[in-house]
Amino acid sequence: MLKKFLLLLLILPFLFFVSCPENGNNNHQNNNGNENGDGDGNGDGEEPGDPKYGLSGLTAAQFFAQKGLTLGWNVGNSLDGKSENGWGNPRINKDLLNGVAAAGFNVLRIPITWHQDADRPIGPAPDYKLNTTRLNRVVAVVDLAYNAGFKAVIINVHHDGAPNHDTASGDGMFWLDMNGGPEVTAKFSKVWEQIAERFKDYGDWLIFEGMNEPRPASGDGNWGWNATNAQFDKINEWNQAFTDAVRGTGGNNTNRFLVIQPISARAHVVMDQRFVLPNDPTPNKQIVSVHWYYPEAFSLYGTSFAWGTDADKSVIVNGSSSPNTGDVGFKHYKQKYTDNGIPVIIGECGATYQANRGADLATANDNRIAYLSYLCGQAKTHGLVPILWDSGKIDPSSNRDNFGLFDREFGTQLPETADAITAMVNAVKN
Repeated sequence: MLKKFLLLLLILPFLFFVSCPENGNNNHQNNNGNENGDGDGNGDGEEPGDPKYGLSGLTAAQFFAQKGLTLGWNVGNSLDGKSENGWGNPRINKDLLNGVAAAGFNVLRIPITWHQDADRPIGPAPDYKLNTTRLNRVVAVVDLAYNAGFKAVIINVHHDGAPNHDTASGDGMFWLDMNGGPEVTAKFSKVWEQIAERFKDYGDWLIFEGMNEPRPASGDGNWGWNATNAQFDKINEWNQAFTDAVRGTGGNNTNRFLVIQPISARAHVVMDQRFVLPNDPTPNKQIVSVHWYYPEAFSLYGTSFAWGTDADKSVIVNGSSSPNTGDVGFKHYKQKYTDNGIPVIIGECGATYQANRGADLATANDNRIAYLSYLCGQAKTHGLVPILWDSGKIDPSSNRDNFGLFDREFGTQLPETADAITAMVNAVKN
């Protein structure tokens, strides 16, 4: 009997050792990528009570108010490009996102193009399988964004819906064709099912945006002007398909906030009665998005550097027919949406740095700073959240498309734009 007892004492520690899960984490791994966000992005590591995987229990309007969402930044021309560094920017990294958050931006929008003909083609029907490497990389970047301290992170389907980035252009990213049939909607649904499934355990700080500037290639509806009834019907159909796909995956996606865009994200289209928000089984979780680059000659193309009159300022608040905002301004979004519990984001906005102005450079830059400060201040006044576009560059020989704000390797503010960043951050402070 004594021998049996001694034998049992020898066996018990061994049994206890082999039965315990490694690291005590129930076989979950914490794969958030290394400090540069280059991990495999499995997105595991959920622990009980971890706020990364928690839900706020708030409506969209309450979330925006209680989390203090005021100012956002787009990490543009990265994951939305042919490849992450194919448009001249380094891969998204920890230093970049930490620098942006530290500067005072508390919302991050990550534009993502999921299909590219050669690099990451979406698979054939009926599964339309997403490229695993791309999906893993998106998870890794989202994890970096969370660790950087952003209060909200938005991911989307970006140049998949941009006709100017089609196969003929050499980019090979366009497939979400407004002139396509039911198979396009089916593919769109499958794409969002896969994205949503991968992130279904993430907290509601992670927000999904169905599309980016969806539009026909030419004619009526191109860039949102003179859209037809059929085009409105198609956008409404896609927004409903997006909503159904996300909600259908369950988990935290049942309560996730969803961003709804109109044709081309054009400023006036969300005021058109033909633009209809989708039926959502979870109420009060919708956000509306528009893009704002008005006046285009000043903010987008850099063909004029004059801005600052009372009439210029009125365009932002009240809208106008020249420059043509469809006579819609920030006050209209407040009246129709934010006053009724539906937040509005200016999902893209900004003003190009007109670097090639010679003797007028200082005046052009002063006007740019004044414009960005006023735009952000009026967004705050009207309950909107501006999200600045950053292309990652400033070309000293050009006045157009110079939307760089941060050094994309180190996260430091570009010297040409540091004053503008300070002005925008100050404009949205209480």
